[in-house]
Amino acid sequence: MTHQQKTLAKEILSCLEVGNPREVNLSIPRHATTTPVLRRFVYDSACRGRTLPIVFRDNSHPTPFPLGSLEAGEATPLVTANLFVGLMSFRHPELDYLVDLYITRNRELAEQASQADEEALAFTRTTEFFEDPAFDRGCVVYACHTGLEPMVVGFYRGVVHTLQQRSKRGLPRNLAVVPLIFRGNTEEHSFTPASPGARLESYEQIEPWW
Repeated sequence: MTHQQKTLAKEILSCLEVGNPREVNLSIPRHATTTPVLRRFVYDSACRGRTLPIVFRDNSHPTPFPLGSLEAGEATPLVTANLFVGLMSFRHPELDYLVDLYITRNRELAEQASQADEEALAFTRTTEFFEDPAFDRGCVVYACHTGLEPMVVGFYRGVVHTLQQRSKRGLPRNLAVVPLIFRGNTEEHSFTPASPGARLESYEQIEPWW
């Protein structure tokens, strides 16, 4: 774990164990830190039944994040279907050359009254997206990250909900969501197919959710 990830994990543990802080501000750490740390707690059986109270920079409070809610273990053999998604359209237009579709629209998010509302919209759009029966056959979904932390939190809360519902339906563990974190230079060849944001090698793949 990086120093930032260790710091966030320690803060979450303190929140859960002693209530100090009472809620964790997930506007402060970047999405590259938040995503793997939340994953760690989601698959931690010691946290089963717990939720993480969250606050954002604008002092809005989204739905607490469900912890200990997914079972650790290997995925079943995955089908060959792959899908690349962006979390929000028009945030970095060069992603148009890489992704198949976007989960949320820039305009929709901009119309929300608070960051908690942005998180809620991202959750809703994510669960609606995964309701497509085509996913019952399995898929590897590569989620390209470009920031906006409330949206990222809402997306992964939607992923957790989706995986829980699939388990209740008795579906195999053949849906994997693979975070791809941008590590390139945003200024080089901007908004063209040659832009780092349009090339898969500019993204770091981290541990999948399934």
